[in-house]
Amino acid sequence: MDKKKSVEKLQPEPVVNTDIEILHLAGKKVVATGQISGDGFIVMKGSGFSPGETKSCQTWIKSLRAKLVADGKVKDSVFMEDVYFKSTSAAAACVTGGSANGNIMWLYSDGQSIKD
Repeated sequence: MDKKKSVEKLQPEPVVNTDIEILHLAGKKVVATGQISGDGFIVMKGSGFSPGETKSCQTWIKSLRAKLVADGKVKDSVFMEDVYFKSTSAAAACVTGGSANGNIMWLYSDGQSIKD
């Protein structure tokens, strides 16, 4: 009589880098978190993604948002993984669905913007 044994795969604990400060964006319809990464910006997994776009939303933002959904990086208005953007503004625009100044919209925990 063969008994099948289930083998549990051990995963290493995620390493949290406490040296990197988390920034927050809170719009009318969406809340997101992210962090500066080199010359760009990372929107973190679990962040919100506005389901709609403003009338003034630029074509390149619409295309980038559509690609994120098509690639499965965004599902049901939520980022399913960390996503790198070339700038804070591109990240904010994709999150909010419209033109955005990321240096003003992304805030540190004390309420200061990146610009400040």
